[in-house]
Amino acid sequence: MRIKYIFTFLILILVIFTIPSYAIEVGRVAKSSSGEGDYKPEYALDGNMKTRWSSEFADNQWWEVDFERPQVICGATLKWETAFGEKYSIEVCDSAGNWKTVYETDEGDGNTDIIYFSPVEIVKFKLNCIERGTGWGFSIWEVIFHNESDMPVITASDLKTSSSAPLAMDGNKKTYWHSDKTDKSQINIKFNKELPLGGIILFWGEDYAREYSVEISRDGENWREVFKTKNSNGGEDQIYFKAADVREIRINCARDSSGRGFSLAEIELKSAEEQVTPLKSYQVLAKDCPEGYYPMWLRRLQEFW
Repeated sequence: MRIKYIFTFLILILVIFTIPSYAIEVGRVAKSSSGEGDYKPEYALDGNMKTRWSSEFADNQWWEVDFERPQVICGATLKWETAFGEKYSIEVCDSAGNWKTVYETDEGDGNTDIIYFSPVEIVKFKLNCIERGTGWGFSIWEVIFHNESDMPVITASDLKTSSSAPLAMDGNKKTYWHSDKTDKSQINIKFNKELPLGGIILFWGEDYAREYSVEISRDGENWREVFKTKNSNGGEDQIYFKAADVREIRINCARDSSGRGFSLAEIELKSAEEQVTPLKSYQVLAKDCPEGYYPMWLRRLQEFW
């Protein structure tokens, strides 16, 4: 009998320690507008980067997750396969059945999209795939949800009373951090762990920084400058750097453009896969120049001969 009990105990230990890590997340059901067989919607939620959800070859597709119990999330990481979404949005639904859009873009470029927005309690998460970035459909290896504890801590050296620093990373380009000072203001992003990054995108408000720099750090003590300009024209600034593990990002605003301080509507992260390359540098230059200065394909437009 003693041998039997020991054997049973060993089997129990073996079972416990061989359960996949993603199995602890129970009560999630994935569904989609299309995708069957080897490309079912649940394959983007199975923790396996060798399986994927893929839609039919058409625009206006969707992928949705229903949670058994309300969950608080503050974003998601989308790991696209080659067939990525160029224009897409994310909607969430609360337990009362109210839907709201928490993120949208018409400049999706594939690879890994790291998305943050203000923490929200939800029972449903929906990815609306509006326009394709390729001739295929939409295809995702994995969707990883960010829990409330994953939300970066965003602070600023100063701000107007009607503003707050977290508004610069809430997923909404209509809200923004606005400094109180007109020079030497700073906004800082601190992650709860190191993230492999290759760049950031800054969406400025009307009162943009004419002169500013961007620094990154792994420990909050040793900083490396990855970008600096004295002649920014506002709008959208795409900043790429050599891939690095980043714990903190610091944006140093030195001189404003309006005499009213600095307003930053949104900060978006770019994964390490999208680090700076010669091609990436030309794409950034082409985006800010009038049509005709660079080949159309650098702006992801069809070029006819």
